[in-house]
Amino acid sequence: MVHLRIVVPNHQSGHTLDLLENTPSVCNLIYLERVARKPEGDVILCDVAREDASVIISDLRELEIDREGSIAIEEIDSQISEVAIQAEKAAAGLPSDAVVWEEVEAHTQENVELSAPLAGLCVALVHKRGDLVRRSLTAPAACAPAVACPRAGRPATRAHSPAGARR
Repeated sequence: MVHLRIVVPNHQSGHTLDLLENTPSVCNLIYLERVARKPEGDVILCDVAREDASVIISDLRELEIDREGSIAIEEIDSQISEVAIQAEKAAAGLPSDAVVWEEVEAHTQENVELSAPLAGLCVALVHKRGDLVRRSLTAPAACAPAVACPRAGRPATRAHSPAGARR
């Protein structure tokens, strides 16, 4: 099961609730009117069988909920509920085979950023530029003291001194 926290503009709440209420793989549907402050609107909470999560999220995006409000997706580790079991049975497929594509997309975007030295190294290797390879390999070493000891070059305070050290 996947838990959705949806912040919906007031004028979209009816459509959103209709969608969720008419989907057999949705359960634990909660509607909190006018409680969201940023963005302003209503909060709708629900649990969705993992197999149908991407379909439901796609339907919510068609309503432009992601533009005017927000959709948060959380994995449910454990749930003790006969209602949830029935919702999972209503979904096609097996939970273990289900992929929530929005989660994949979010995690992929987080992991594709290259650091400047690594990007420089890649470019240098492709263009067979030894001078750039050396520069890219030495950049992390030059940054290491600042990363390892962020207070380098500043006087130590008692809070940042080794244990037992006195000024």
